[in-house]
Amino acid sequence: MNQTANAVVECRMCNNLTEFYFEQWQLAELAKPRRERMLMQDIFPNFSIADRELIISNTCDTCWQELYGSEEEE
Repeated sequence: MNQTANAVVECRMCNNLTEFYFEQWQLAELAKPRRERMLMQDIFPNFSIADRELIISNTCDTCWQELYGSEEEE
């Protein structure tokens, strides 16, 4: 059985909190140095792109769009 853990990630811009549930192997993989770990989409294949970005940069999708716009605006 896979053990799970939860973590709360805070957006660095708006301070919105998002709770995620991870399997232990995912947390162990994420703790590795960037060059040694799997790609984020391989660690978290069921997470949305926005959720993975929040984990990477601590920036929620709403704030990301405000900072950088969307592809539709280009």
